[in-house]
Amino acid sequence: STRDWSSDVCSSDLSITQATQSLTIAAGSSTIAYYGTTTITPSGYSGTGNITYTVGSGCSLSSGTLTVTASSGTCTITATIAADTNYSAATSNTLTITRTTAPLTITSTTTSSSKVYGASDPTFSFTSSGLKNSETISSVTNTFTGTGSYNSTTAPTNVGSYTITPSSAVFAGSASASNYSITYATASYSITQATQSLTKIGRAHV
Repeated sequence: STRDWSSDVCSSDLSITQATQSLTIAAGSSTIAYYGTTTITPSGYSGTGNITYTVGSGCSLSSGTLTVTASSGTCTITATIAADTNYSAATSNTLTITRTTAPLTITSTTTSSSKVYGASDPTFSFTSSGLKNSETISSVTNTFTGTGSYNSTTAPTNVGSYTITPSSAVFAGSASASNYSITYATASYSITQATQSLTKIGRAHV
């Protein structure tokens, strides 16, 4: 007789598991000054899961741009990619960012670099370059040094050449000088001789 093989059916289960994946993050720079920025770039992953970041204090991350909000110490950044249908979740390497002070230059200024002896003083002030995060300086001490060993925070009055040196910047609000590496730049100032006149008065003859 002939056997009907069509009634003999074999079956088995086949499963496909998620593949593993890796994730690497890199920074454009590992040393960032106060309120400086760098780009954080993920790479090496295969899945389509969402990538999230864990950022330590003193740094913030938005749309791939890391901003340093403190001027000393370090902060760390790690990333995680979520699992999708084909790939399991993965965690990246840990980045360490070194935070440093920002460069700031404060320069003495005067509305006139010289005056004639006896005239009114010009206005003495200062400018700054390098402030971050909308911070401001409320005052600076200007010291005058020069002719005749003059050394005072009061503007000189005698004829001579002087250097104006700023120091002791006072920051407004919660801003702090400790967040900056400050360079103080001088200005020159001089007082010139005044002219005088002499009127001769004759003696009347009788």
